[in-house]
Amino acid sequence: CIVDDNPTNRRILEQYAAHWGLQSASAADGYQALALLRDAATRGEPFDLAILDMQMPRMDGLQLAHEIKADSALAATQLVMLTSIGLRGHAEKAKQAGISAYLTKPVHRSHLYDCLTMIVDLPAKSAIDRLEVGAASRPDDVLVTRHVLKEAAAAARARILVAEDNIVNQKVAVCQLEKLGHRADIVANGREAVEAVSRVRYALVLMDCQMPEMDGLEATAMIRKHEGEQASRRLPIIAMTANAMQGDREKCLVAGMDDYLAKPVKLEHLEAMLARWISGQSTPDEQKEPVSSKKQESVQDCIDSAVLADLRQLDMSCGLLSTLITHFLEDVPNRLTALQDALQQGDAGALARVAHELNGSSGNLGVRKMRQLCVELQALGKAKDLTQAGDLLAQLVSEFEVVRQRLMAEHATIAHDALADEA
Repeated sequence: CIVDDNPTNRRILEQYAAHWGLQSASAADGYQALALLRDAATRGEPFDLAILDMQMPRMDGLQLAHEIKADSALAATQLVMLTSIGLRGHAEKAKQAGISAYLTKPVHRSHLYDCLTMIVDLPAKSAIDRLEVGAASRPDDVLVTRHVLKEAAAAARARILVAEDNIVNQKVAVCQLEKLGHRADIVANGREAVEAVSRVRYALVLMDCQMPEMDGLEATAMIRKHEGEQASRRLPIIAMTANAMQGDREKCLVAGMDDYLAKPVKLEHLEAMLARWISGQSTPDEQKEPVSSKKQESVQDCIDSAVLADLRQLDMSCGLLSTLITHFLEDVPNRLTALQDALQQGDAGALARVAHELNGSSGNLGVRKMRQLCVELQALGKAKDLTQAGDLLAQLVSEFEVVRQRLMAEHATIAHDALADEA
């Protein structure tokens, strides 16, 4: 039941209710509201909730609340008070009148919905409701206010651990998780991940498979061992890997990981993965495989423009994109030198490791052909067959020159746009 003497306010609240799939009826004052409430109770269809305006002629919201709670046929109705003027002491008076929530106008639709989920049983649409910060967790004597909603929203932000040794990948992961409304902690290897999980109750772990000191597979096995020893809850662990090798996903799952994300991780894939595992939904779906190394790209398509667009959208100031480009252009020459050294020394393991690292950073910026070449070099390194590695490395060096020009142009555009905005 919506009670407000302002017809515009009533219409807005009616639209909110319809959007949420709720049936509603409206009254222009307290007397009409009492008539509606009593008629519904007589028919055996009492209102679950009444939203009351505080400032109304003839009978204000507090008086109406007292009338409702004094009537045994209406007393079970949950009450929400909306007021344009939040005066000292009014919230306490509202609580004493039996009101469950007290909010000052204007009230954003999402805030009102989160408020209602804390006092009545509504479909799970909000982050607060999804994470079980709802009616069941609110003590009956707590008045829901803006402050309470703010605290609940902060508590609803899932805390996620990212285990990743590559600093660029770390920056991207943090930016993506914050964009999705989550908190992120970063560790640089599997050993640190095991330690962090033992100290903090995380909602989920994003685990890179190849890290120094202890890789993601070994770290996951240790976490699972500790869970078994302590009979604790199973922590969702999602593998992240730049590998495009057949069977990699199966290795991750066998090691005790719950699901798999192929790098570079797209925001929409990450969002779907978090929704699935944090809210405990269904079994994992098959992830899309990375771009095939056999697909030939033209020079004009050396970088996937959609990936750059996604990075711009993550950070509208383009600070993230500019940082990633700078780091990539500084890092790649060192990686190419390391690959050349590994090839000259016949060190297949080092070749595979460096190719894997360069594969990941290339994927972050959508550098397609470089990534394909890195995948092929990594495969040769793992197979300990370096006969074709020299040709692939030469192609990689040549491709980097093309990519470097494209990224320098992108970087210059970002700088120009920033200066234009300042002007």
